[in-house]
Amino acid sequence: MRALRADLYIPLPRFLPIGEEIKKKAVLVAHDLQFTIQNLNSTTLIDDARSTGDILTENNTADTKLGVMGYMEESLQQLLDAETRAQEIHRKAEETRERIIQEALQEAKAKEEQFESRLPELHQSFMEKAETRGEQTIAELKKRFNERHAQLREYAEVREEDALDAAFAVLIDPKADED
Repeated sequence: MRALRADLYIPLPRFLPIGEEIKKKAVLVAHDLQFTIQNLNSTTLIDDARSTGDILTENNTADTKLGVMGYMEESLQQLLDAETRAQEIHRKAEETRERIIQEALQEAKAKEEQFESRLPELHQSFMEKAETRGEQTIAELKKRFNERHAQLREYAEVREEDALDAAFAVLIDPKADED
């Protein structure tokens, strides 16, 4: 099977989310286009047949000329009919290709609009998660603060007696502070 001509390739933008169904449709259109191109090459066969007919008519007698001309006329008519069918197939393939492209663009636009319509919902969800994480962090910090506060209270209670003795010693005997 021959490859598609480069001038028939129409790239879709990369940002479009193309589903499997669209890819399948695109492949079918590409195959139709290849078939059409191959059938369009039959016009060269028509030209070759006409030149062959001219050569045969120049070299043969009148009776042979009529037989060959009738055969050539019939062959040419078949080729012209094939060309007409190929043109019709090509036209239909072009219409199908254009329709698929338009459908893909509409689908992409619909998905983009759907995403944009969901933005407030996504934003709200994000804000709720952030608020929950913030509340968890605040609760954790309060817990640490209360634990540290309890440790300091215990430490202060343990050292309270020593601190009072040292304070009284300084008040009673100012020289005891120098030690």
